[in-house]
Amino acid sequence: MMAVGVLTAGSMALCGCSESSAGKEPGPIVLELPSSGSESSSPFPGFSWSEHSEAFRDMGKPVEYEIQIASDAAFKTLVDEDRVALNRYVHDKPLTPGAYHWRVRAIPHSGDPTNWSVVLGFAINEPDLVLTVDVSGDPVLGAKAAVAKAKEAVGQSTPFHPSQILPTAPPSAP
Repeated sequence: MMAVGVLTAGSMALCGCSESSAGKEPGPIVLELPSSGSESSSPFPGFSWSEHSEAFRDMGKPVEYEIQIASDAAFKTLVDEDRVALNRYVHDKPLTPGAYHWRVRAIPHSGDPTNWSVVLGFAINEPDLVLTVDVSGDPVLGAKAAVAKAKEAVGQSTPFHPSQILPTAPPSAP
């Protein structure tokens, strides 16, 4: 299988989030994505984990999460460290190909952080092909062109031509 990376003027990642566990005793944070041993050619992986039991219980006393991403399992070489209000995260700079490790801990309103989660490892692979698409004009046209070029690059489509995606005039009435 060929991995294709598409670079555009912006990126978006969506993650689902866990249902609230209000009323349960605090448990360890459970890492969800990226899963242990997973590989991706996307330099912007989405991270998600279980919610702390006090999350959203009292909006005046929020729970925050601290995430660390490192290039070593001992976290001596941090690539990123951030504090966020939701149980998901997208790294704001592209990760270079290589092996990474990540962990999360909750910081309830009391200020006493939980223990770190179990550490999971994942890898970012070099894509087989990178396509750069100009979306400075019409972003919809740019996105459609990116998809068409990616399909063409992996042999799933005929060559891209803008007339394939531009709107055409409706037929005139007799």
